[in-house]
Amino acid sequence: MASQPIVEEPKEMVFVYGTLRSKLHNSTHLHDAELVALDEVPGRLWIIHHQGVYSIPGAQFLHPPAPTTLPTVKGELYRVTPHRLRMLDAIEGHPEVYRRTLVTTIGGHYAWAYEWPHDVKARNLVEGGDWAQWVQAKMASKVGRRR
Repeated sequence: MASQPIVEEPKEMVFVYGTLRSKLHNSTHLHDAELVALDEVPGRLWIIHHQGVYSIPGAQFLHPPAPTTLPTVKGELYRVTPHRLRMLDAIEGHPEVYRRTLVTTIGGHYAWAYEWPHDVKARNLVEGGDWAQWVQAKMASKVGRRR
């Protein structure tokens, strides 16, 4: 009896910039994903919700991609299964809360990313576009105030 060939599930690329990034609180949702690269996407990163220690980011990307002199959102590029991508859709509230959109990274990769499609007039811009760095600075300032 011949053995059946192992068929690998096709993979999708996804760019994550907020709480799904490694070492942040939602990164466990990517436990079976392959980290491909650190990368950036032209756009701006905003603090969408901030209450106590709980903060939520939202990115608005520049479509089509712009020159590298414009602001970028820093993040991580993962290779995920279609099943994992559907799970991320549910976590991100796609399409009502965040909208999954195709982006081109500075590194030249095409990937899905979750964009904040709502108004950001009263939101705070995350300078430098790096959520992990913003969280680290926020935590350091809290530790400094306790001393």
